[in-house]
Amino acid sequence: RYLTPVELPGLGKDTEALTTHLQEGVVDGPASAVSALMYKDESTVPMFHVLVAELFRSVLGSLNTELDVMRFITEHVPETVPEIFKLLLSEWEAEFGLDCVANTLSMLVVQREGTPEDELITLCSEILPWHDSDKKDNFHKFYSRLEPLLYTGPSGLVQLNTQAIVPVVEDRYNLRGDKVAAFHAAFGRYYQECIANKTYNYLRALEQLP
Repeated sequence: RYLTPVELPGLGKDTEALTTHLQEGVVDGPASAVSALMYKDESTVPMFHVLVAELFRSVLGSLNTELDVMRFITEHVPETVPEIFKLLLSEWEAEFGLDCVANTLSMLVVQREGTPEDELITLCSEILPWHDSDKKDNFHKFYSRLEPLLYTGPSGLVQLNTQAIVPVVEDRYNLRGDKVAAFHAAFGRYYQECIANKTYNYLRALEQLP
C-alpha cells in the first residue's frame, strides 16, 4: 500500500518525502519539523510515519505555514502509534461517520486471518447496518484512506498492517462478546447467500462455514 499525495507547508507535495526524511535521517528542507518528529518515542516505527502522514491529511486545512506544521507536531502529534491512531480515528469518524469507520475496522479485527478485499467491501458497503445512512457512500472514500494501513498477503487476504492498533479498535468499539458474535454472524449470512446463489466465491464460502 502506498502513501497518497498531500501538500504540507514547507514539507513538499508528497508525504512520502516526510517518511524518507525520517527513515534516512535527511533533514534538507524543513529540518526543524523533521527533528521534532524524530524526538517522538516511536519515530523509528514505520507505521508511525504512515499514521502521521494521514493525520496531517486530516488537518491540512488548518496548516498554512511551516510554523503551523511545527506547532502541530510539537503540541498535537502523540508519541506512539496507538495514541496517534486514536487521534486519527476521531478525525475519520467526523469525516466519514462513526458506523463507516467502526464497522470497517471491526471487520478487519474480527477476521484476524484476513478477508478478500471484494468480500470486505461487499460486507461493509452493502450488508452491515448503517445507522447514519447518508454516510454510507463514504465507505469507498474511507477505504481508500485506510489502504496505507492494510496489507494484502500472498493468498489475497487483506489484514491490518500492524497489530499495535488492534487493541485500540477493540476498546473504542467495545469489540467483545455479543458484538464479536454479531460480526461473525454477518459473515455467516454473507457466505450462506454466496452458496445459495452459487457466486464466484462459492467454494470459499463452503470452506468458511462450519
